[in-house]
Amino acid sequence: MIVRVLLVSLFSISVASCSADNPNTDEQNMTEVAVTEEQKQEIMERLGGSAQIMAALDDAGEDLSDRRPAELFFYGNYEALESLKNDAVLSSYQVRDIKDPIGVSIATEVVTDDAWVAQTAHDMVLLASKYGVKYDGWEAGLVRQGNQP
Repeated sequence: MIVRVLLVSLFSISVASCSADNPNTDEQNMTEVAVTEEQKQEIMERLGGSAQIMAALDDAGEDLSDRRPAELFFYGNYEALESLKNDAVLSSYQVRDIKDPIGVSIATEVVTDDAWVAQTAHDMVLLASKYGVKYDGWEAGLVRQGNQP
């Protein structure tokens, strides 16, 4: 298993580079708000969960430079989730409703490398905060399923 110490470094870079003075593209940075201490804590928690997913992908023999389906999960009240869905569609995500508990998943196909993980944790925590919902993390599909090329 590869240790993902790089995640913490990427988190620092992502927080430092994401400000109104240095905005990323809309897809990379869905909001341009300052990061609060509470949001920083949430981002760090999401990075911890992401490290487990990355380790599981690595253990399964996956090459993290492969493009793969990734699904991100949000939970909250219906009206707020509807607004979040509109933003997600505008950013080219596929959207699916979750019925119990009430939630939404947004899906895309990406390279789930360390840079994506750090940027996504940051962006999705801010997106959830914008709408007053909970970002619950992500999952990704296996592409190689343990088979070597």
